[in-house]
Amino acid sequence: MLMPHPTIGPADLRDLLRCRYGRDVGQVTFVPAGEDSWAFRSDDLWISVRRDVRGHIAAAYEGARRLADDGLDFVLAPLRGETGEVVYEVRGTPVVVFPFVPSEPLSARPPDRREADEVRVALTRLHEAVVLPGLDLPRERFSFSFDRDLDAAALRAEEDQPPSGPFDLPFRALYRRHRALVASLRAEAADLGARLVVRGNPPVLTHGDPSAQNWIRTHDGIRLVDWGGLALGPAARDHFHLARTMGAAGGDDPEALAFYEIRWRLSEIAEYGSVFAAPHEDDDESRAMWHRLLRYLPGDVPAGGKAGR
Repeated sequence: MLMPHPTIGPADLRDLLRCRYGRDVGQVTFVPAGEDSWAFRSDDLWISVRRDVRGHIAAAYEGARRLADDGLDFVLAPLRGETGEVVYEVRGTPVVVFPFVPSEPLSARPPDRREADEVRVALTRLHEAVVLPGLDLPRERFSFSFDRDLDAAALRAEEDQPPSGPFDLPFRALYRRHRALVASLRAEAADLGARLVVRGNPPVLTHGDPSAQNWIRTHDGIRLVDWGGLALGPAARDHFHLARTMGAAGGDDPEALAFYEIRWRLSEIAEYGSVFAAPHEDDDESRAMWHRLLRYLPGDVPAGGKAGR
């Protein structure tokens, strides 16, 4: 996130590190980065205050820790606290602590051939890993957890209620412009999902978003971060993101790849629709979200301006 957390600050996180990790640190600094968490740094620690729109899954971070402990050295896993947990709550919000590793995301510059091979090998190792016993990870159902958000966006687009913020009316106009497209995508994804359910292929461990920004270059090689989406599903759940962000070959399951492509697009539309329906400001965070939305619903409606029917 680009703007500080509204209620959790450095003092709260210093208390967490002292009480749960036995670390008496000095400065904790907010780092404006990422889209799904508020990031802070303190010396050799990276602290992630989670903003998981579709729900926080603590078991995913526990799974990442176990995978790293089992020898998957490309997994940048969270640290355990003194009670053995990898997720703690601060003011009711999940917080995960990682080692800070000097790095550069692959999205900063295209991977060379060696790095691309390293990514493919790492992902194959994950997909071939033994499913972690006793860990209650989500399982792919080929459905949408955000269907209600899309329904709400469609309904709000037709209403005349006062705007919740500067991007609400532009979003409504943009959605109305693309309502037929969104409906078509939802129908196509439902059909693909039904076919994938019938196929019933055995699931594997998948990361959920191994896109270029989540692979990082370090002094010790390529590492994969952001394990909050660890779940059981088809390998295409991950292959889609390699194709989306690195142009890598997307595997050999075109139906599953098509499903994930549509679901990703619709999930982004649903998320930004929910954000702009809630009270918000004309700040760096909202403007960044607006520009990301335009990747999925192209348009020229001026953000912050009036948008008529």
